[in-house]
This record gives sequence, C-alpha cells and structure tokens, in this order.
Amino acid sequence: LWAAFGVCIRGVAKHTTQEQMVSTMRDFLGMPLHMGVFVAFLWTFLRSFLLLFAFDSTRTIDVVGVKLVPFVQVLLATMAILGVPLGVIAGFGVLYRLHEKVRIYAYWLIVAFLIEFCMIILLGLGGQICPAFVAPYILRTGPIFICFFIGVWVLFWSTVFLGFEFLLALTVWSMAEQVEKGEYAALLKY
Repeated sequence: LWAAFGVCIRGVAKHTTQEQMVSTMRDFLGMPLHMGVFVAFLWTFLRSFLLLFAFDSTRTIDVVGVKLVPFVQVLLATMAILGVPLGVIAGFGVLYRLHEKVRIYAYWLIVAFLIEFCMIILLGLGGQICPAFVAPYILRTGPIFICFFIGVWVLFWSTVFLGFEFLLALTVWSMAEQVEKGEYAALLKY
C-alpha cells in the first residue's frame, strides 16, 4: 500500500508543472482584479490610520493581556505605514503594467498577513479575551459557559478577518501574474 502511494505521488509530481500547482484568480468577489488591488490599498490605509492612533511610542500598552512595549509598537506601526506608499506604487504598476511593483505589494501583504496571524495567536494564548468582553460581575457567576461562546465568537471572526487578509494578498499576487503575462494587452487597442 505504501509503495503504491509512493508511485502515485511520484507520478503526479512528474506530470505537474509549477504553473498547474497554483492558479491565479480571475476576479475579486465578482469585480475585476484591479478593483481588488484598490480594496487592498484602502484596507492598508485604514490599518495604518488605526494603528497610528492606537499605538504610543512612549509607554507600554496592554492589548487583551498582551503587553506591547514601545519598540514593538513602533515596528508594527512602521510596517503598517510602509504599506501605504507600496499600495500607491502598486496602483501605478497595475495602470502602467509594471508587474514588479505589484508583486512587491503582494509580498508586503503576505508579510502583513503573517504578522497579524502571529498577533491573533498571541492574543488567543494570552487568556484575557473573555474578561475583555464580559463584565467581572457576570464572570463571577460562571465563566465557563460564557467564555466558551466568547472564544468561539473570537475564533470565528479572527478566521474571517485572516481569510479576507489572505484573499487580498492572493488578489494582488494574481494581478501581478496577469500583468506579467500581459493577458490584457490584446484588449488595450479596443
């Protein structure tokens, strides 16, 4: 059985090219891909705006039980602000068919996704999510039932958030692939 599985895997690997392994998206939620790049830029701008107002470079802040020292806050805010000019440049890259500029923005979105994934894991491991949402009086009466539903709620919305982040990164990467292949070049004369 193990040998048959090995032959099957080797046969698939032998006949599969890298182009067949990962396919690009053709649209973004029913809209053209360049609209997905625009939505990614708007999300990047909103993230930068919110983090600039939330972080403080002079004191440690507590985010649901996770303490962020000023150095980490400055690094996270700098990373977020860096995305705004990269998003603008990616917009010009889409407009003037410069695939390298769009791909750099896609890589930045992937790094931002990984940072946010790690932050959500840290927030979940901090163990202070339930007291952040529920009053202490209610927690004294029986926290197990309430905290279970709060945990499921946070897990669900964190998954939705990370899925949207990944969708944006995949959309920008797909746009970079399309720009590089020149798939829209034949349509430009019309």
